[in-house]
Amino acid sequence: MLGYLDERYKRTISHQKLIDFLPQFPRFYDAISKFMQKDSIKHLNDNSSIENTGLNFCPFPIFGFIDCSIDKISRPRSGPNGDFFGTPRHKGEDDAQRSVYTAYKKLHGIKVETVLLPNGISTVFGPCSARIHDVGGVLQMSGLDNFLCHIQQGAEHVYCAFGDGAYAANHLRCKYIQRYQTINLVLDLNFLSSNRIGIRSYYQSLIPGVDITPAQRLCNERIMPCRQTIEHGYGDVENIFRICSRPESLRIGQNNSHACRQLRVCHLLVNVYVCLNGNKASSFTKFNCPPPSLKEYLQL
Repeated sequence: MLGYLDERYKRTISHQKLIDFLPQFPRFYDAISKFMQKDSIKHLNDNSSIENTGLNFCPFPIFGFIDCSIDKISRPRSGPNGDFFGTPRHKGEDDAQRSVYTAYKKLHGIKVETVLLPNGISTVFGPCSARIHDVGGVLQMSGLDNFLCHIQQGAEHVYCAFGDGAYAANHLRCKYIQRYQTINLVLDLNFLSSNRIGIRSYYQSLIPGVDITPAQRLCNERIMPCRQTIEHGYGDVENIFRICSRPESLRIGQNNSHACRQLRVCHLLVNVYVCLNGNKASSFTKFNCPPPSLKEYLQL
């Protein structure tokens, strides 16, 4: 059953599904912009509060949010190679365990790259080894930065995905555009057409010793609650399918391992749940962007 669902709906859960939502990118941007325009109250530990006024508009041309999530797995090939006295360990067990070990989280795991839309639907690339860096490895393997630029060629307005500070990398196309904006140079139209925005992150100072402006700092503070919504999506996967939070249920060192299929199918079924019930991202208090119907989402 896992193999059938994974093969039949591999495009539905992958980043290729973003092509179907391409006409809705302007609506997604408006939903994010309206949330950033709301006033908010920040409560401090000393029982005081600070009222933050909303922005006039969202300065980032974004349609959704990107992030990576790590799921803990059992150590691959960690048991004995046989059932007799003096059984040796599996051949290559040290290399197998190192290949999925991440020193950042200090665990063995697999990683998925996720793009969350304001309507609560997410697309997934992976899983791959948790040892690989989010930007330097997983993003280069998925090719999402170039893919977003390719599917929006010739569009009047180009939208991008928004990630955390790890996605403020020099090799991403949005970084080149941000560098030109920071040093106040006039943008060349040919430069913009050949370097479309694919993925961008928070405002950061690109010149040593020069801090970002107060307006840019305010924009970073207002976009942060929006980006944190993708973390809630990862929590929905573990709350609905508790099997994803159990390392003993994700084994990749065995013959015919189904851990990767299982994780992709869980994300697919969570999207099915969102189509029927909605989630926090699509709710009225957040982006107020209803998800598609189940027939529209599962259309092949």
